[in-house]
Amino acid sequence: MRKALFLFMVFGLVGLMCGCEVGTTALSESDISDDYNEEVKKSLRKLILTGNCKECPFVGVDISGKDLSHKDLTGADLEGANLDGANLEETNLNGANLNGADLKFANLKDADLNKANLSQADLTGANLIRADLTKADLTEANLIRAKLTDAKLTDAKLTDAYLTKADLTGANLKGADLTKADLTGANLIRADLTKAELTGANLIRANLNGADLTFANLKGANMKNIRNLDSAIKCKTIMPWGEENSGCK
Repeated sequence: MRKALFLFMVFGLVGLMCGCEVGTTALSESDISDDYNEEVKKSLRKLILTGNCKECPFVGVDISGKDLSHKDLTGADLEGANLDGANLEETNLNGANLNGADLKFANLKDADLNKANLSQADLTGANLIRADLTKADLTEANLIRAKLTDAKLTDAKLTDAYLTKADLTGANLKGADLTKADLTGANLIRADLTKAELTGANLIRANLNGADLTFANLKGANMKNIRNLDSAIKCKTIMPWGEENSGCK
């Protein structure tokens, strides 16, 4: 017990000294593999020294567990990168390419992912609280158990995305495309799904308490054992059984 407490205090002190989140480490020269091409090496060195690297190539890099919070990676190419457990809190990833990236359990709280490409990215258990994913491409992305509380997903593309048990409380999903998305057991309490496309989506055991489904299309959706549907706002809402207008004012 004493040993565990000592280690916790040591790692906590290290985190405070480097400004890192506990469990992450600062990016350093030792993270630059000889296997990387010269452009990637140059980009990593620039990021280490300046904290910014707009539109830089980082394809396939392994920076898992690293502290990249508050960095500017606007338009960066991180396709296939390993960012497992990385801290990207308040990081600017506007327009970045994260296709197929590993972001399991990454901290993306308050991150800017506007128009980012996250198709087929693995975001299992990731923290995306208040993240801006406006018009982001999350096609076939894995968001199982992801935390998306109050996230902005306006006009985001979530076709065939995996959102099993994801927390979307208060999320803005206006105009989002969730065609055939798996939302089994997802928490959609107070989520704004105005004009959202949910054709063929799986909503088994999803919680829609207070969700806004105005003009949403749920044609062909699987709604078995769905929770709190009666409390959701429905106006010009296309349900599998027809149009609902009980919430129109």
